[in-house]
Amino acid sequence: MGQGEGLRQEHEETDAGLRRVAGSRRLKEARRLLLAAVVFSRQHFDREERVIFPMAEKLLKSHTLTALGESWAKKRKAIVA
Repeated sequence: MGQGEGLRQEHEETDAGLRRVAGSRRLKEARRLLLAAVVFSRQHFDREERVIFPMAEKLLKSHTLTALGESWAKKRKAIVA
C-alpha cells in the first residue's frame, strides 16, 4: 500500500471514530471512543511529521509547498467559518 492510500484510510478511520463518538448514547462509552480517536490521531500526526512532510519537502519546490499551504488555509478557513 502506498503512503497516500494509507494516509487516506487513516483519515477515513479518524472520521469514522469521531462519528462513533457522536453516535454514542453513554458517557463512559463516548469517553472511551474519544480517547481511542485521539490516540489514533496522534499516531497519524506523528507519521505525517516523520515521513510525509519530510518527503514532501524533498520532492516539491518551495513555491509549490507555499501554494499548497495557502490552498489548505483557505479551505480550512471555510470549514471553520
